[in-house]
Amino acid sequence: MSDCEKCYRTLQDCQACNGGRNRGIAGTRLTCSKCNTTGQVCSEHGGHWKR
Repeated sequence: MSDCEKCYRTLQDCQACNGGRNRGIAGTRLTCSKCNTTGQVCSEHGGHWKR
């Protein structure tokens, strides 16, 4: 698992998109506003964990 680039906490799978595993009808990855489509979130910074 990765760490947040801002506070170095361990990232968690995004609950809104099931860690980026939710797929559309055509099998394409859906966009997620909670994690900025990364599939991971920081408990402190949410989806804005990248610098």
